[in-house]
Amino acid sequence: MPIYTTIFRVINRLNFVNGRNYEKTRLTLEKPISSEKLQQIHILLIQFRRKICKSRNPTRSSCPLNLCVAIPKTRADVT
Repeated sequence: MPIYTTIFRVINRLNFVNGRNYEKTRLTLEKPISSEKLQQIHILLIQFRRKICKSRNPTRSSCPLNLCVAIPKTRADVT
């Protein structure tokens, strides 16, 4: 699975992998996922990044995962 900057950012925000090593991130993601599912997950990550986990202005309050470690919760997110 290709890991480029935007996917790498999402993966780190969701705390799936913590670090700055692209190869480690790729291997960590690929290990538990079957090769048949990798392309589908890659596409889902791209869509998630485009709609919710934007680089400069993520819409955390509408995030269905609620796993983000990079952006602190605001009062609007708690309610």
